[in-house]
Amino acid sequence: MKRVYLDNNATAPLHPRVADALARALRTLHGNASSAHLEGRVARAMIEDARELIAELLDAEPQEVLFTSGGTEANNLALHGLLTLRRAFDAPLAVSAIEHPSVLEPARAWACRQLELIPVTADGVVDLEAAQTLAATPGSVLAVMMANNEVGTLQPVERIAAALAPQSLLHVDAVQAAGKLPISFHSLGASTLSLSAHKFHGPIGIGALLVRRELELVPLLRGGHQERGLRPGTEPAPLIHALAIALQVCLQDGQHREQITRLRDRLEQGLLAAWPQGCVHARNAPRVCNTTNICFRGLDGQQLLLALDARGVACSTGSACSSGAPGPSHVLLAMGVSEVDARASLRFSLGLLTTPEEVDLTIERFHDAVNAVRPPA
Repeated sequence: MKRVYLDNNATAPLHPRVADALARALRTLHGNASSAHLEGRVARAMIEDARELIAELLDAEPQEVLFTSGGTEANNLALHGLLTLRRAFDAPLAVSAIEHPSVLEPARAWACRQLELIPVTADGVVDLEAAQTLAATPGSVLAVMMANNEVGTLQPVERIAAALAPQSLLHVDAVQAAGKLPISFHSLGASTLSLSAHKFHGPIGIGALLVRRELELVPLLRGGHQERGLRPGTEPAPLIHALAIALQVCLQDGQHREQITRLRDRLEQGLLAAWPQGCVHARNAPRVCNTTNICFRGLDGQQLLLALDARGVACSTGSACSSGAPGPSHVLLAMGVSEVDARASLRFSLGLLTTPEEVDLTIERFHDAVNAVRPPA
């Protein structure tokens, strides 16, 4: 049975060009980038070339690009560093109610004062007025993601950044946006921005944090000089090289975004035709091109997911980092979705490698899966 993979927001499969680049780097690189010998200098050159390419693609400066193990570490480093910078201020730490757990959990753990959750609308978009009010508070630290990982909504981060008081700071989790839409770090106005390679067809285990050059973050880890002393440990040059290639592949041509959007819309129409009681969460909001989250009202989402998996279709009930949690999606609940409807919802996330044939196959298999889990009349 041919399997169809529609869980790219959890991990997107390696793009063939990225896999080839990674394999070549693994075969040819032998040195530690901190070593002075030729092998070390070759590894260092590969890292710095990647840093320059990433900076060019994201409209940043090379010295603003720090490499991490992925989005979770980048988010933790950003929040730890920004909160330490603003420790002296009696000002709020505010994060949107739909942030990824790698932002919400450290925010709750490190907030030296009461954490403020910025509410969102029923369409999953942050309350702009509330966010701008908090941003205008001197010394405040905000975290608002660029694209939500569960429903795909795009957040007004530029307008929030424009409202920042001179002493306030904004972290943007761009893990689900990088590689899917153009990003200008300088125009955005954020203090820090995180990304993770395996969300845009790069390898697992490598990510980056962009940090405005005038900020001096306090490191989360200690014990080495690498990455300006902000991320100690031997840099994985092959993974860093592959991250840069993946970002380049995904951003080099905007036409694929239009194609993925058409496939997403085709998938939504086909699934809703098979289950007319369903609805698309955040359908009226601007969304990243590859993500749809659908409530199949009257069905059990977990049972439907397993039925689809048994028929060769991989999707998700929400964030992979929350998949072990017993409760329904905190994102959907923050949007005002009932617990019953939240438990009836599935996320389908497409990628650069998704084909029209796979979308049609998913719709076909969905009919069979629904018949297997539908309650008796």
